Amino acid sequence: MSGLDDMIRELIRAEIRRLIRPDALAANDEMPIVDPELEAKAREVAGRFRRVRAG
Repeated sequence: MSGLDDMIRELIRAEIRRLIRPDALAANDEMPIVDPELEAKAREVAGRFRRVRAG
C-alpha cells in the first residue's frame, strides 16, 4: 500500500470519527450513533475513494 493510500485512509477515518456523535461515545455504545445525513456523506466519500482506487 502506498503512502498516499495510507494518508487517504487516515483522512477517511478522521472524518468518520468527527461524524460520530459525542453522546454515543460518552455512553460507550458498541455501535455509535451517527447522524444519517453525515453517514450518507461518509458513504459518498468512501465510494469516491473506491472509484479512484479502481482507476
